[in-house]
Amino acid sequence: WGELTPAAVGASLDSMANDPRVLAMLTRVTDSTSERMTRTYEELGLPYLVSTPVTRDYAASHPDAFMLVPSIEDQAEFLASQVELEPAPRRVAIVNVREEFAESLARAIKTALAAQGIKPVFEMTYAQSADQMNMLAKAEEIALSKPSIMYFIGRSPSLMILHPTIRHKLPDIRIIANDLVESFHVYMNPEGVYTGV
Repeated sequence: WGELTPAAVGASLDSMANDPRVLAMLTRVTDSTSERMTRTYEELGLPYLVSTPVTRDYAASHPDAFMLVPSIEDQAEFLASQVELEPAPRRVAIVNVREEFAESLARAIKTALAAQGIKPVFEMTYAQSADQMNMLAKAEEIALSKPSIMYFIGRSPSLMILHPTIRHKLPDIRIIANDLVESFHVYMNPEGVYTGV
């Protein structure tokens, strides 16, 4: 295959732009690198479909892009609306992995909660590489803040570490995880451990 250099990618995109069989591109916009790639599509006149959530500003400023999923703000507003289902006092924790999308969604949830007059009692951004002992200590911190609802915007290995301690100490907590969890074990819940997530 050879090395995937900017020149090789550029040549490939030029080839696609000149191919009458290529009508559009399907892409993910997950970071600044993929965002630069979409600018290249636009320069070449290729419309593109975006399969990942982006901000409303991004969507508005890219008329050649067609969004296949709701914006980050739309998702955050929906997630924040779930707090209204909780009895008062509504104590919220937001836990997210240190990734561009997760951090954007966490900020948007915080903004949507603020519009309801709710300030999180606990916020945490963690590195996916965090060791188990560190994550277990964080689970204790989360439990000490006594949230009634926790937004988890991260990967399943971290949720699997946090969940038992939090659920044991706060049996009635409502945990809302977004699709970054991407795990058969969590989605299918074969042992029933993740019921309520």
